[in-house]
Amino acid sequence: TGHLEVTPQNEPTLQAVQEQSLVRHERKKDLLAEVHQLNPQQRRAVLLRYFEKMPVREIGEVLDCSEGQVKSLLFRGLEVLRQRLPRQDRWNQEFEA
Repeated sequence: TGHLEVTPQNEPTLQAVQEQSLVRHERKKDLLAEVHQLNPQQRRAVLLRYFEKMPVREIGEVLDCSEGQVKSLLFRGLEVLRQRLPRQDRWNQEFEA
């Protein structure tokens, strides 16, 4: 129950799957380019948190700053990314997938 049965009528085509994969790859590439434009502290915090999945406390240890400072770096970095990236490329959508 609640599962979609794959039938010949609704099965995704290989081309559609490849196109979706290419779009995701391009979005991730664009996202990384924008992340690398952040100031060094914001960039390191964002990369550690969202690419390395590191907890805020550990990021603070790596960056030699408080958890509050890490949260501030993340918040400001994300704000910059939100302003720079088109809506469909917003990074939180990319990382939720």
